[in-house]
Amino acid sequence: MDNTLTGPTMSDKKSYYGVHLKGIRIPGIDYSHMYDNSGKIVVDGNALGGQVRDGSYSYDIAGFDTPVVRQRQDVIDQFLSYAYAERESIIKTINAMSEMTEEEKKNAVKNFYTSENGAKFSSLLGVWPVTKDGVGSYVSFNNAKLTPKQALEKADKNFFTPMIGDRPMTEREANDYRRTLLEMVLQKRLTTMMMNLKQKGLIELVVDDGNKYWVNKGLPADAIEFIAKSLLRSQNRLDATGNAIDQNTMRTAISSAIVLFANDMVVKHIMSVEEHERLYASNPGYFKWKYDKKTGDLTNRLVEQIKRNGGDGSTGINNFTELTNIPEHWLDKDG
Repeated sequence: MDNTLTGPTMSDKKSYYGVHLKGIRIPGIDYSHMYDNSGKIVVDGNALGGQVRDGSYSYDIAGFDTPVVRQRQDVIDQFLSYAYAERESIIKTINAMSEMTEEEKKNAVKNFYTSENGAKFSSLLGVWPVTKDGVGSYVSFNNAKLTPKQALEKADKNFFTPMIGDRPMTEREANDYRRTLLEMVLQKRLTTMMMNLKQKGLIELVVDDGNKYWVNKGLPADAIEFIAKSLLRSQNRLDATGNAIDQNTMRTAISSAIVLFANDMVVKHIMSVEEHERLYASNPGYFKWKYDKKTGDLTNRLVEQIKRNGGDGSTGINNFTELTNIPEHWLDKDG
């Protein structure tokens, strides 16, 4: 869970790999000090890194269909760095294409230039803008009906250089606004993650006397307890022995911890994809993308890339032949 970038599924191989990093901490919940020297789960009120304020880790936005989980500052900083790096790359590509002749474009790098993918957003695909009246409809930054310049202008207006009425936001206002927009995007991903975990039987939603609780059925129990007790410590709801003040308090904390654990998986998964593309697969613009024929919105940018992921982690040799002491039942007829 810590300092590991999870590689993508290897095409039809239905497998994945991890890149373990030393000396680098991936933004998110830090589980590296989850146990003391005796192996007991520790209680760390700082483990959630500012996600809890005034006793709560989420907040409501008018017009948004669910409470929004507050993200750690290091997580938001990381996603902002992805967004700005992508914007800079898009501007450079648009400028490069403007200097190309039509013949040069035809013979340029496939997909990146020929389909103009290199001048389109592949990470920050859109946002739900917020006004004084609440949340508006989703605004896409990657739509087949928009030119790259039009998409960039839409991204600038709705994210990078937002306005309040006719005036630009102050830098502080803009920073807070961009943070909220990113938290809403991540919340949509978290909602999908929770439904997937429920469908796979890893968590269960229980209704008791009108109250709803998430119950852990298959997630790492120690990690959930670590988050739950860290949450309670930040709320000053632990007794002198480091336990919840009562059973109902612990049940509520476990339910919250499941949400925070799932959120941590979401943000670290997205970071793994972003970093993997930078380390191995290169710019997503080099691959074919799929768009909705009616709306024009991007529906799948991994349709071709995932077919080639198997080669990203390959050493080019048959690693299996290097293994020793393999049980007989794992060997084929040729050994």
